[in-house]
Amino acid sequence: MSIMDVKFVQGFIRMCNDGWEQGWHERNGGNLSYRMKEEEVEEVKEYLSLDGEWKEIGTSVPELAGEFFMVQEAENISATSSWIRKTASVS
Repeated sequence: MSIMDVKFVQGFIRMCNDGWEQGWHERNGGNLSYRMKEEEVEEVKEYLSLDGEWKEIGTSVPELAGEFFMVQEAENISATSSWIRKTASVS
């Protein structure tokens, strides 16, 4: 099974596609994110890696430290460009 076959990932892909088809992305910058539930993280943990590139978000949000998000960037509008990223711990 691929991560692309997981039900909640398919829902996120559908949401990204629906937003694109409705013109939402261009009007609103196109960045979509989904805060994953603990059971969803568990379901896909074999696909996760913390070794990738980290991106600064430009602010401190300590209450989100340790949370997992699935994010789709505007410049990579294709649903297959979505990835999962764990937020960095904030001191």
